[in-house]
Order: sequence, then C-alpha cells, then structure tokens
Amino acid sequence: MKSTRTSLLENFDEEVARKLRVSRDEAQASLDDRQRWLLLLTRQELGERAEFASDEPRFRYKGDGARAGEYHLDWQRAEQLGAAFYRQEHPLAQSVIERAMQKPLPPATLTFDYTAHGAKIAVLELLLGQSGWLELLKVRVKAFDETEYLVLTGVTERGTELDQETCERLLSLPARISGEAGERPTAMDAQSTARVGSVLQLAEQKNARFFDEEVLKLDRWAEDLKQSLEREIKELDKEIRETRQASRLAARLEDKLAAQRKVRDLEEKRKRMRRDLCEQQDQIDGRRDQLIAGMERQLKQEHVVGVVFSVRWNLSEGEE
Repeated sequence: MKSTRTSLLENFDEEVARKLRVSRDEAQASLDDRQRWLLLLTRQELGERAEFASDEPRFRYKGDGARAGEYHLDWQRAEQLGAAFYRQEHPLAQSVIERAMQKPLPPATLTFDYTAHGAKIAVLELLLGQSGWLELLKVRVKAFDETEYLVLTGVTERGTELDQETCERLLSLPARISGEAGERPTAMDAQSTARVGSVLQLAEQKNARFFDEEVLKLDRWAEDLKQSLEREIKELDKEIRETRQASRLAARLEDKLAAQRKVRDLEEKRKRMRRDLCEQQDQIDGRRDQLIAGMERQLKQEHVVGVVFSVRWNLSEGEE
C-alpha cells in the first residue's frame, strides 16, 4: 500500500490525487480550495504569531489581535479538540484578509519553485525553465447590484498565453522575490481585454437570469392572486344564486326581504373583490415597470478594472 500510494503521488497530477483523496496529508487534502487559500494566507500573514501543525489544518495563535489558543479549519475536529472553528467569517480571518488586501504590491520578479511544491502538476511541467508575466485584475461591475470578479492573465516570454487554471496552479507554488519586474509587455493587453470582456458577458448573463427570475415571480404572483380571487368570486356567485332561490321559495315576506338584503350585501362584497383584483393587477404592473426600468439601467452597466498585482515569473525546478 505504501508503494502504491508513493507511486500515485509521483505520477498522478495533483488535482487527480486530491479527487482520489490520495495525499501525504489526507487531512489537508480534505480541505476545499477556499479553505486551503485561507490557511496559506493565514500562515503568510501571521508568521511568528502562530504555530502551524503539519498533520492537520490547525494552528495555535499567540498574538493579541484575537483570542489566543487553538484554531482548526475542520468544524468537527474543532469541536472535538475544544478549538475555535477557523473560517472566512471568523474575526481573526477577517483581520488577516483585510491586512493582506491593504498591502501595496509593487511589480516584482517571482521565482516559483516547482520541486518544493512536492506534487505533480502536469500543466506546469511544460513551463519548467521558462519565464513570463502574470497579472491579477479586479473587475467591479455595477448594474442591479455591485459584483467583483478576479481575472488572472498570463503569458510566457515566447508569447504563449496561459489560461486561468494554469495561472492559478502557478500561484499555488512556493515562490520568492528575485528582483524587479522590468517593463510589462504590451502583449498582455489583448488578453486582458478579452478576459475582462468575458467577465462582463458573464455579468450580463447573470443579470439576464435575475431579470427572468423576477419576471417569473411576478407572473406567478399575478396568477396565484387571480386564481385565488376568482375562486372566492365564484363562491360568492354560488351563494348569491342560492340566496335568490331561497328568497323565491320563502313563504313569508319578512324572509324574502332578509334574503334580498343578504343578496345585496353579497353583491357589494363581490364588487369590492373585483376592484381589489384590478388594484392588485395595477400593483403587479407597477412592479413590472420598475423591473423593466432597472433592466434598462443594467444595459448601461458600469465597470471599473484595477490591477491587484503584476509580476514577472520564472519557473524553476529548485533553488538557484
């Protein structure tokens, strides 16, 4: 079994091994991407203020920015150990993220160490010994609401474009700053424009789905309201017919008059219900008008693109 596990780790791509739950550290492999990123960011930001375990996704915090003690990224294990459950919403995680976001990130050259990562990544093996540029853009789109998207673009010195996944996998490697960045190549402009365009298209599709959902809700509301009132009106019609018949069959004049008064009251109630139906329909039409006006504003959606960081990269097989 040991031999088989070692062989799998050495020959399968990291993503395949993760899906098979095969790793030197199965507890770490059980974390999803967001949790792994949070753990890596926390390790980077806390530094000596925390001691990180090698066998589990946990650490002991020794700083004064939050409660000192044990933190664990698995809520079940946290409960078993009496540790704090560490997640993105936790105050300590929020302060770590906020601190990282406020850091200035001037252009630099990063040397990524493929060997130190310790797992096979097929898409990166093709880039060993090469260099290029990598850029992270933040696209803020304002339409029905405000949404932010992160867009990674990358290119090799030979001019080969890197897709989003390759850029993400490259950033998962250990790295060190090895110099200044130099001049950013204009070859990245077309790629950035294309990927931002794709993000804007996604935002438009999202807003179109939102519009369809809201229209569907209005239509269902209108239909439910109409059917409900129509059922009540039909019941009133039936009651009016029965009361009129009772008036005709009554032998005493007093009973006939009482039945006719009841008919009059029921007819007034039916009129009110019909008016209510019209008023409710007007409200629905007003909501639809607001929705259409919002969609028209969405067609003029605004977006802002900012550079989070821009780096020149080298991919090596070990320390140079």
